[in-house]
Amino acid sequence: MSRSEELEIQRSFSPNWKVLENLRNRFLSENFSSHSYWENPEVLAQYDFFFAQRIGWKWDSVLREIKDRFHLEALESVTLIDWGCGTGIATRRFLECLGQAFIKKVVFLDKSALACQFARESVHQKYPEIKVETTLSEQKLEKRVLLISHVLNELCPNAEKELLSLIETAELVIWVEPGTPASSSKLIEYRERFRQTFSVIAPCPHQETCGLLKLGRSPHWCHFFADPPAQVFQEALWSEFSKRLQIDLRALPTSFLAIGKVPPKSAGAKRLMGRARHYKGYSLALICSQTGVSEEKILKRDNKQVIDNLRENLFSSWIP
Repeated sequence: MSRSEELEIQRSFSPNWKVLENLRNRFLSENFSSHSYWENPEVLAQYDFFFAQRIGWKWDSVLREIKDRFHLEALESVTLIDWGCGTGIATRRFLECLGQAFIKKVVFLDKSALACQFARESVHQKYPEIKVETTLSEQKLEKRVLLISHVLNELCPNAEKELLSLIETAELVIWVEPGTPASSSKLIEYRERFRQTFSVIAPCPHQETCGLLKLGRSPHWCHFFADPPAQVFQEALWSEFSKRLQIDLRALPTSFLAIGKVPPKSAGAKRLMGRARHYKGYSLALICSQTGVSEEKILKRDNKQVIDNLRENLFSSWIP
């Protein structure tokens, strides 16, 4: 979608602040209901215009890294499965970033039939040539790419069992969650479960046991900061959204995991986690490497380019 088309949609969109506030409250509630909160198409449309876009910005950052780290040429005629699809934002971002040449069909799965219908229509509108289904085929030989997005707070034991079985059948799994300590801890648990049968594509620079597990009790967790598009800060509608719902548009903490049946492309030996702290002449950064996770002092006189990258808070900050 071009920038002019996006602006035209924004001009015609009418926010329902009551619906948005109710959604925000439900997302923040510790007593989150296992029932679907997609009550009607209006709720889906309001969610998709604001909340889903913020999730989409996270996917943009993650997918740019996957593009650099995964051998996409290994994928051919695959079924793209969006599990717990919501409005289908993960699939739309995937198609925009990585293309559709190797996609045979898209399957949306969600406990809400309304959500599946919304996701299906949103993809069909832009990609009418792609076959879209809302039930999963039992074809054992089909190659699958699995997208999972913001589902951890809704995973009941039966759903988790279904999801973990589905992961086993995939060629590539990309899982994006909020950048909270709880989300990080759970994704690390899944990483350890699957790293013997899958290659860890991202965010890790190694295939060994997670360094945070070696630390034991620690105030640190695996998270990164995605980049919202600059134009969001210039638009009145997003400014009002931020003020009314008390959401900082600049903050997009993200935890994620990507695993695949093909080893990753090489990258730096070390990777920044979270954000570095900058001082005169040096920076302190939490670094993940094959030897573990540790806080390192990086001197500006020896590593000016590294320091500059850390100051820019690049999502994928790799260190030689």
